[in-house]
Amino acid sequence: MAACPITDKTIAAIGTTYTWPGMREDIARYVAECPTCQVVKSSNQVTPGLLSPLDIPCRRWEQIHIDLIGPLPVTPRGFDAIVTIVDRLSKAAVFIPTTITSMY
Repeated sequence: MAACPITDKTIAAIGTTYTWPGMREDIARYVAECPTCQVVKSSNQVTPGLLSPLDIPCRRWEQIHIDLIGPLPVTPRGFDAIVTIVDRLSKAAVFIPTTITSMY
């Protein structure tokens, strides 16, 4: 297992009083599964940038949002999904029944 500062500190603290065969592995496994240890450990992820608003479109259907809803229960006509298309300016929506398997 890779060295971890929390694991090393825990081993050092417990090792002053207790010892047992496989102690390092037991402590490393405990630290890896401990919810508190997961919350307090430092993150190595890059902080995301600030959100910026989208420009307001000038004309209808100039900018749209498209999404797929599914899988859904199969209809009598064999559809199991819906493609949704929404105009950003007017909020008008179009719903197109489809099948997920036809998209792959």
